[in-house]
Amino acid sequence: MEAHHSKREGIREDELDSLEANATYNMNHKARGSAIIFNHEHFLENLDQRKGTDVDAFKLRNSLERLGFSVVSYKDRKAEEIENIITEGAYI
Repeated sequence: MEAHHSKREGIREDELDSLEANATYNMNHKARGSAIIFNHEHFLENLDQRKGTDVDAFKLRNSLERLGFSVVSYKDRKAEEIENIITEGAYI
């Protein structure tokens, strides 16, 4: 039987079904894991302030915590700091 090709980037339908089936996060554990939020309101270079990011970060944190995630958030971090936080977070 010939596999049908999906319109999504040349992936066969059977491959796409497998990818989508495995693309869900297991929510059956009591401890769901960790989430990191990076909130960028102010920038060093000539970029405008992004107003409203604190509200977005607050709502996102509340949603993730209600789902059982341990949440840590950071505000206005530089690229190097973000890389270090992500690297450290990968080992938690």
